[in-house]
Amino acid sequence: MLQRYPRSIWNPAATAVVTALVILPLVGVTILAPKMRSSEGIATATQLVVFPVVLGAAVLLYLYFRGTESGEAGWLTLCLTVYAVQGATLAGLRTADVDFFVGRPEWVLLVHLPVGILVLTAVVFAARAPLRVDPMVAGLVLGLFVAACCVAANRLGPELPMTSPPMLAVDLVLVLIAAAIAHAALRLRDLPSWCVRRLAVGTVALVVNQVAISQPAAGATSAVAVVAGVTAAVCMASAAAAVLRWALLEQSSAVVDLSESIAEIEASNRHSRARLHEITNSIAGIAAASSLINRHDAIRAEDRRRLEEMLESESNRLARLLGGNRLVTNGSREDGRPHGSEPRLLDVDQVIRPLITGQKALGRRIHWRPSAEVAVGDADAVAEVISILLDNAARHAPDSETVVEVVRTASTVEIAVRDDGPGIPAEVRRRLFEWGGRGPDSNGQGIGLHLAHQLMSSRGSSLRLDLNGIGTTFVVGLPLPPEDS
Repeated sequence: MLQRYPRSIWNPAATAVVTALVILPLVGVTILAPKMRSSEGIATATQLVVFPVVLGAAVLLYLYFRGTESGEAGWLTLCLTVYAVQGATLAGLRTADVDFFVGRPEWVLLVHLPVGILVLTAVVFAARAPLRVDPMVAGLVLGLFVAACCVAANRLGPELPMTSPPMLAVDLVLVLIAAAIAHAALRLRDLPSWCVRRLAVGTVALVVNQVAISQPAAGATSAVAVVAGVTAAVCMASAAAAVLRWALLEQSSAVVDLSESIAEIEASNRHSRARLHEITNSIAGIAAASSLINRHDAIRAEDRRRLEEMLESESNRLARLLGGNRLVTNGSREDGRPHGSEPRLLDVDQVIRPLITGQKALGRRIHWRPSAEVAVGDADAVAEVISILLDNAARHAPDSETVVEVVRTASTVEIAVRDDGPGIPAEVRRRLFEWGGRGPDSNGQGIGLHLAHQLMSSRGSSLRLDLNGIGTTFVVGLPLPPEDS
C-alpha cells in the first residue's frame, strides 16, 4: 500500500493535475494522428507521452540531487534517465513508422535484459558507491546507446517467435528484475519512503508497459500497456515533484532556523559588547578617581570626599553590572519588564554628581549646576546614559567645555548634555541610534548611543538629539513623579 504524501507537500488535487497532464496529450495524439487510432497505435502513443513525462521526473529528481547532494538520488536519476531516453527514442521511431519493430520486437526485450541487470546493480549499490559522473548527462548518453543497440538488433538480428517458451521466460525475467529494482529502491534511506514507494511502483509499471507493447498486437496487451504506462508516468512524476518540493521546504526551514541561530548569536554578541561598554565606562572613572586619591596627598578634603562618593557609587553600579541582573541590549526580561532596579523616584543630582566628579578626574572640563530635581527612572540606566553622553562629548569635542543642564518641563525632567564641537553630520543623524551607527571619521564602535537609546526607551524614558543651536546636544527625558506632573 502506498504511503500518503504529507499534506503540506502534496495532495490529491496535485495528483489529479499530473494525471490530466499525462492523459490529455495521449487523447490529443490519437485525435490528431489517425494512424495511431489502432490498439497498437494507442499503446505506442502512450509511450510517446509516458517516457517524456518520466524524463521530466528524472529532471526533477536531478534537481533534488543537486540541492541535497544525495548519492542515492543521483543513481536513481541516472537509471530513470536511461529508461526515459531509450523509451522516448524508440517510441518516436514507432510513431514515424508504426511497423518499425514488426517482425523482431523480441530483440528490444533481449537488449533490456542486461540493461535491467545494470540498473538493478546501480540501485543496490546506490547507498555505498559514490557517483563520479553527472547522472543526467550519463543517463542521456547511455539511453541513446541502449536505443541504438535496440535498433541495430532489430535490423540485424534474426526473427524470434514472441510466443516461444524462451521469449516468455524473457518477459517474466524482465518483470522479476523490475520487481527486484523496486525492492532495492525501498531499502534506500536518503529519500522519503512515500517517494521511493511510488518510484518503485512506477518502475514495475514501466517495465510491464515495455513488455506488453512488444507482444503481438491484441486489444488486451495494448490495454495493459496503456494502463501500465499511465500509472508509471503519474507515480514517477508526482513522486519526483513532491520530493523536490519537500526538499525545497526543508531547505527553506533550515535557512530560517540558521537565520534565527545567527540572530541569537548576534544578539548575544551585542549583549556582551554592550555590557563590556558599560563596565569599561565604570572602570575608567573608578581608575581615574583612585589614581587621584592615591597620588595627590594634598587634595582638598571636599574633593577627596566627592571622589570617594563617586568611587562608592560607581563601584556599586559596577557590582550590579557584573552580577548580570540587567540585560543591557534591550532592557527586557522574559516577563517583559526591565531588568535591574525598577523605575522609581530618583534624585537627579545624586545620579549626576559622581559622573561629573569622574569626568573631572579624567581632566575634562565640565560645567554643571545642581538642580534639586526629582524624577522617575532607573538610576543605573540614567547614570550609564549620562556617562555615555559625556564620553562622546569628550571624544568628539575634546577642546570644548561640556555643559550639563537640568530643566523641568510640564511633564518631564530633561537632562541636556551639550558641547560646542563640530556637530553631527546630517547623513549620520537618521541612523544615529542604530547599532553600529557612527560617522565616517569616528573611531568609536557605534555601540554607546544605541545602548543609551535602548536603556531609556525600555524604561519609559527618552533620549533625543536636539538640533537647535551649535555643536551637539542630547536630551534625556525622565517622567515627573505622579503628584508633580
